[in-house]
Amino acid sequence: MTLKPNAATHSGEPAAEATLSDTTGLGQNAASLPVLVSIIIPCYNKVEFTERCLEALFANTPASLGYEVILVDNASTDSTPTLGARLEAEGRMRVIRNESNLGFAKACNRGAGVAQGGLLLFLNNDTVPLPGWLEPLLETLGRDPRIAVVGSKLLYPDGRVQHAGVVLTENNAGELLFWDHVYRLAAADIPWVNQERDFQVVTGACYLIRRDVFEVVGGFHEAYRNGCEDIDLSLLVRKKGFRVVYCPRSVLYHHESVSEGRHQHNIDNLLLLHQRWAGQVQSDRATVYADDGRLEMGEVVTQLANCRAQIARYFKFDEYSPVPGPSMPPRIGHRLRDGIGRWLRGFLMLGRPQEDMEAVRLALVNVYGALAMMAVLLDRLDTAAAHTKAAGTAAQGESVSSTH
Repeated sequence: MTLKPNAATHSGEPAAEATLSDTTGLGQNAASLPVLVSIIIPCYNKVEFTERCLEALFANTPASLGYEVILVDNASTDSTPTLGARLEAEGRMRVIRNESNLGFAKACNRGAGVAQGGLLLFLNNDTVPLPGWLEPLLETLGRDPRIAVVGSKLLYPDGRVQHAGVVLTENNAGELLFWDHVYRLAAADIPWVNQERDFQVVTGACYLIRRDVFEVVGGFHEAYRNGCEDIDLSLLVRKKGFRVVYCPRSVLYHHESVSEGRHQHNIDNLLLLHQRWAGQVQSDRATVYADDGRLEMGEVVTQLANCRAQIARYFKFDEYSPVPGPSMPPRIGHRLRDGIGRWLRGFLMLGRPQEDMEAVRLALVNVYGALAMMAVLLDRLDTAAAHTKAAGTAAQGESVSSTH
């Protein structure tokens, strides 16, 4: 089957300037425009994040772009239904109310099923769109009919990088296919997070896709539950011969993983991802850093991945979370609480010998040894990141000087 992009999506014409009233929401002016892009926001509780996301979206998205907003409420028990009913009554968006929490994939697919646009944009409710966030996504998609998916640059509220592309790693035989964000926690102004490029995967937190492509690949795979859906969909899109592109000119804040039960199904999700894609993807975790001339970061990241894989052989971190002890470096305990725990949970634990206490003791020795090595590697990673930031600053200085 040959897919053809909607003609309205690749005209290349710049969006018209928005008036103040255009940016205050979807009113009569927007209602008269054909819908180009349907923005689909799945949510479950956390109304304070949803309201902030919608306020920023309406304020920073010109109605002249021709968009609609569809909120898919997964049976929220807080005041989300009240917010949705009010905004729907005002004509600013449509609301789908599910009778139970269907999870991310099913909610997104339900939203896509009623969408009017030829483009679909899936947006997490814990994002905050910044001015000019949507136009670059549309421009990038419209430049090449082979581009089917475009993802944004996402920043933590403190301004550091949360998403600048997703890389995959498939380690040794018997170890799980896994993913990571490149340059996570780096400064937002370094050159390597501000260059448009293709990836195998971009995050589903802000994910623009051509509707015809979405339908041909079957939408989000509904066996996933709040994790790995975006990875699977991106890989399906690329398998069809289309491009997945990271667009740094589109910027949003992202609080990341605030949804209740966000990590509850990590193991099952990763197992399903591994079953569907093991041996079919490129391990590009280290090569991205190497291509950017940041070999030291790539080396350390690869070694960290190996340590995590060693730890993962023995414990499921959703069920067992180490706490700082006499033989664990304090810094590791701190890092586990502050983010590395999210890296560790979700790995397949091979052959956990729960009945064999001697085997458990040996496993603990290996785990703590790997954690100690991680402490050293984390120090190296911090040093490499500092060098990367310094190199980025120097590169920017050279670029500026060369233009004068």
